[in-house]
Amino acid sequence: MSVPASIWCREKKPARLRVLDVLADLQWHRCTELMRVGGNRYAGRIDELRVEGYQIDAEPLPNRAGGKRYRLRSVVPGRRREKRVRVYLSPADAKALLRGEITLFARQAVQEALHGRPRTRE
Repeated sequence: MSVPASIWCREKKPARLRVLDVLADLQWHRCTELMRVGGNRYAGRIDELRVEGYQIDAEPLPNRAGGKRYRLRSVVPGRRREKRVRVYLSPADAKALLRGEITLFARQAVQEALHGRPRTRE
């Protein structure tokens, strides 16, 4: 039994590109529509497209229906968004950083965020 081409293509194309295909008409699309092509993590696929430079608008659905709708502004991506890391600091270390002081804990937290594990001195 052969698999229909539409199903085969959908399975072979990354979810990020399937979401982009839907948004490419530059019209508003409900979150449920994007979930059908991008899966439960469709919002993650939208964020991936934003990282690639695509400008995507989002707004709550009208009439308080819950959820959002999305629209691509242009099919031509803009400047890529640089990768960001999340650093967890104690309030004391964050205040020290604001004063221009870099504590040992803050330095270790940044290294861990960048490398995924604490760096050891060799």
